[in-house]
Formats: sequence, C-alpha cells, structure tokens
Amino acid sequence: ERERERERERERERERERERERESQASARDLVRERERERERERERERERERERERERWLSAYVSACLFVCTSLCVR
Repeated sequence: ERERERERERERERERERERERESQASARDLVRERERERERERERERERERERERERWLSAYVSACLFVCTSLCVR
C-alpha cells in the first residue's frame, strides 16, 4: 500500500513538472509574440517619421517655389 502511495505521489509530481513546463513554454511564446508586436510598432513609428520628413521636404519645396514666383512678380 505504501509503495502504491509513493508511486501515486511520484506520478503527481511528474504531472506538476509537466504543467510547469507547459506554462514555461506558453510564457516564452507570449514573450516572443510581445517582442514581435513591439518590433512592428517601432517599424510603424519609423514609417510615420519618414512620412513626416517627406511632408516637410514637399512643404519646403512648395514654399521655395512660392517665394520664387512672388519675387519674380515683384521684380516686374
């Protein structure tokens, strides 16, 4: 009887160990997914910064053209 009880206890301990392993793997997968989401957010921030730089370049060129036209008209 005691031997059967020890065997059941060992089996319960093995099951607890398997459960800890499953939780550890799930935690690792969650961490990987979170890192990937963070990388995607950073890529989106970089795309937004690039769009902003492009708007600034366009606006600068537009202002320069307007100044050129206005200056040309004033000279006449």
